[in-house]
Amino acid sequence: MSRRSFIKTACAATTALAAGQLAAQEQAERAMRDTGSSKITDQFKPADVMKTKDEFKPGDKIPTSGIYDVVHDRLDGDQHAHPHQVTTIAGSAFPRCRGCQGAVRFRLRLAAEYVPAHHLFKV
Repeated sequence: MSRRSFIKTACAATTALAAGQLAAQEQAERAMRDTGSSKITDQFKPADVMKTKDEFKPGDKIPTSGIYDVVHDRLDGDQHAHPHQVTTIAGSAFPRCRGCQGAVRFRLRLAAEYVPAHHLFKV
């Protein structure tokens, strides 16, 4: 391996390692914020253990119609999708992701009543 190839490979590996460490740190800080925990050991619990009362997972019944933030948990060190928002209808179930299956979380951003369920619009 040439010196140039070695340096290029080493730089790529260092960058990947730093990005992974930064991502892990951000996830740990987000988990601490979400749970209100100050214990360092809580940072490394699986996402389903750290689930808060206002966070939902696939299969949970949707309590309130509205717009939900969606976070796809990391798989194999990569995020398969960026956080985004979806509109949901109360009473149905939160769906599974086609890519990461159950490794997705939903959090209510804005409650909104579904038009056919609103008392002024019922037929």
